Amino acid sequence: MKKLLNLIILASLFTSSSVFAQKSFHNKLTIDYTGSLGLHGGVSSDNAKQILRSVAGSHININYKVARKISLELRGGLNNHVNDFYSLRELSYGLGLNFFFANSYAPLGNSFGIYYQSNNFLPTDYNEFYQSISYPKVDYYETSTQINYKVDVIGFQFNYISMLSNKIPLYFKYGFHFCIPVKSQIFDASFNKESFQEYGTSLEYGNLNDGGLLISARRSSIFAFNVGLGYLF
Repeated sequence: MKKLLNLIILASLFTSSSVFAQKSFHNKLTIDYTGSLGLHGGVSSDNAKQILRSVAGSHININYKVARKISLELRGGLNNHVNDFYSLRELSYGLGLNFFFANSYAPLGNSFGIYYQSNNFLPTDYNEFYQSISYPKVDYYETSTQINYKVDVIGFQFNYISMLSNKIPLYFKYGFHFCIPVKSQIFDASFNKESFQEYGTSLEYGNLNDGGLLISARRSSIFAFNVGLGYLF
């Protein structure tokens, strides 16, 4: 009898929490998957020209209504950038606020937003990467470090929403964003967060020229058009 009573209590708690969760998120939460096509700012360094030939990317946005005309947004994305010499993995994450226009209400509708985002560019193959940026060229470069090109930006976005059906809460999203880089650094992601300008110089490995890569990373996400598909809970 006691076990049955405990099961009933647990079931009641689970049901009530589920109902509470449904009520707390109902018409307040959206999730969308958005692709972007950006315009790359010009660079002068030969190394910088090689870093991000493709400026297409994608990210996931989660919006939660915090007021009638305001939603809180969590942003995140994982993209790959490949050239003829090496490839980089870009991990981005950020936080923002969206303000909805006169005829729209959070979290679904046309809006203007501002966000802070961190973009992290990490080589997928460090031996291949170091071979490319070293001068003179070397056949190998063994290291235990994990170099991260980190660029923090303040972004501004305009999003427009069109529902796909009156019965299913799916929506089509389009718009654009532009970013202002506010902080950038190169650091060893496996050890510390202190920035430095170059990896170092040695007779064995030569000079490692990577200044242009950070410049290119800063300019890689200045402006982009966005198209996505989302769901309203």
